[in-house]
Amino acid sequence: MEREDCLRAIARTLLEKDWATAVHFAMEQLGLLFGCQRVHVIYHDPAKDCLHMAEEWCAVGTAPRLSTFQGVPVATYPWIWANLQDSDGVLVEDVEQMPPEAEMDKVSLQFDLVKSILVVPMVKDAQVLGYISMVHLHSNYSWNPEELNLAKLVGQFLAIAQARHQAETTLTQAKEAADAANRAKTEFLASISHELRTPLNAIIGFSQLLHRDPSLAPHRPTLDIINRSGEHLLELINDILEMSKIEAGRTTLNEKTIDCHRLLDNLQALFQLRTQEKQLLLQVERSPEVPQWIKTDGGKLRQVLINLLANAIKFTAQGGVTLKVKCLTTTKTPQSDGGEGASIWLHFLVSDTGAGIASHEMHKLFVPFAQTETGLKSCQGNGLGLPISQKFVQLMGGQIQVRSKVDQGSAFFFAIPVQVMAAPHSTPEISAAILPTLDHYNQKILVVDDRPESRLLLRQLLTSLGFVVQEAENGEMAIALWESWQPQVILMDMQMPVLDGRSATEKIKATPQGQHTVIIALTASAFEEERTEILAAGCDDFLSKPFRPEALIALLAKHLAVSLPSQVQPLASPLRPFPVITAPSLSEQLTTTPPSWRQQMAKMALECNDNDLIALVESLPTLSPSLAHLLATWAREYRFEQIFLTIESSLGEATLAGQPS
Repeated sequence: MEREDCLRAIARTLLEKDWATAVHFAMEQLGLLFGCQRVHVIYHDPAKDCLHMAEEWCAVGTAPRLSTFQGVPVATYPWIWANLQDSDGVLVEDVEQMPPEAEMDKVSLQFDLVKSILVVPMVKDAQVLGYISMVHLHSNYSWNPEELNLAKLVGQFLAIAQARHQAETTLTQAKEAADAANRAKTEFLASISHELRTPLNAIIGFSQLLHRDPSLAPHRPTLDIINRSGEHLLELINDILEMSKIEAGRTTLNEKTIDCHRLLDNLQALFQLRTQEKQLLLQVERSPEVPQWIKTDGGKLRQVLINLLANAIKFTAQGGVTLKVKCLTTTKTPQSDGGEGASIWLHFLVSDTGAGIASHEMHKLFVPFAQTETGLKSCQGNGLGLPISQKFVQLMGGQIQVRSKVDQGSAFFFAIPVQVMAAPHSTPEISAAILPTLDHYNQKILVVDDRPESRLLLRQLLTSLGFVVQEAENGEMAIALWESWQPQVILMDMQMPVLDGRSATEKIKATPQGQHTVIIALTASAFEEERTEILAAGCDDFLSKPFRPEALIALLAKHLAVSLPSQVQPLASPLRPFPVITAPSLSEQLTTTPPSWRQQMAKMALECNDNDLIALVESLPTLSPSLAHLLATWAREYRFEQIFLTIESSLGEATLAGQPS
């Protein structure tokens, strides 16, 4: 019974405990049960044909052998090793009485003062991995068959447990290697994002500053080329970084309640002009059972549908493009019988009557940077739209599929799970922008950036607006200058040598005076979660590089309007509100702008191109500051339909429909 209890205890420990603990427990139980002085677990190295002692248990007062029994040639124990290959074990009651063929083994055992030994193999997949040896040093021991069977079973248990331990170790090492690779990729993305966006910030920023200089009016076409080229390069970099973020597992879902009906209506309005230019028919068909309010990542869904619709229109010369949406599983609306919260699958299909895709090119569709023959001929795009869309849909729980016939058209379709939601509480829509002016104040701003060109850009922009500017090239210099100069605002780059922006922000915000200093982070990071961490470090806001002057001005207006105590505001030129602009007055003001400029604005709005819209706003120096700021704000907030409808009212529908393609 004692031996059965020992075996059960060993088996349970091998299952429940870690490898080292379980092996030591098994050896201890065998040693105590058999009265041994030593118990060893020894492994065979086939490559070197030698033996390594992995584990050892010694009775009290017995010297260990573990450190000296390493890399021992199998030839030291040839008789024992040969018998282990085809037997259940080796029993030696008296080493002095070992057979003549075991002479080498006898000499080796006597050297270690061994009197009696039991050796059982550890076998896995018919291969002897090693053995367990139980040693008596003080006297001979009469081993019996039951003890041999018990030791043999323990050897089998250890062989199985060792194989499991090895598999777990290999898996852990593979996971650690994969984690290390992901960390390296993430660090590379953060670095490359900073290294690419920072010089682009200077290129785009300086071209915009020069564009505003009246003396350089003859060179504005050249500056426009520089600016557009920079914007195009930025768009390509953003796509590459987005693809890399997806591959690195850094893209996450941002699920919110959205108006699905409005999303579809807006998409139809946004692409209507483009299809009219090509004399195509655009249809958006929504089944009656499609709920209005759903919970999903509206930004990613919208981007996917924009990519698919834009591709369909681009590659269709005649006929039309259709977007169809239906429920694969119907559900009751939230207003009837408690359908709120129900999960359904929405099916989206974008079809066209365009050139189609050859079957042998289908495999290229979702491969980054790969393009079909038709795509290459169009000389448009970079081959990232569909791969990014596929990854977004997969992240949302679906898969984009394709049907296509050459010269007949294509159909891209997918289904995603969404949650039916009740209509959110309505909030009155703000139809006016009220912002303070920023001039006449001589407010102090500290610019912190390790790049001289970035500091120069900000200095020229801010001083032209009436601010007093000082510069620091790292976090330590920023803290010292902040303590002595006490600026109202710090524009803090996050990635700098000596002391980075996040650490400098934490130190400044840890002081009472620092709580009254506005710190705006300047970041070239491609990761949303990093921006969350930046705000958590104490930054009051952040601005992504490359940034537009209007975006910086809006942030300064936002924070200076609320952060300056009344006693430090200048007596002259009190804070004046920005003029309120309503939709009718906006249309009236737009009538004073060139019709061709408005037509371009309408086209960019239909293409959902926020960057080009803002650039177009900046390209018209005669535009009033209030109007320019409002249009740029709408573009940044993706309110393309509002821009389109306002400009449409100033141009007239007939003018828009008849604009040249």
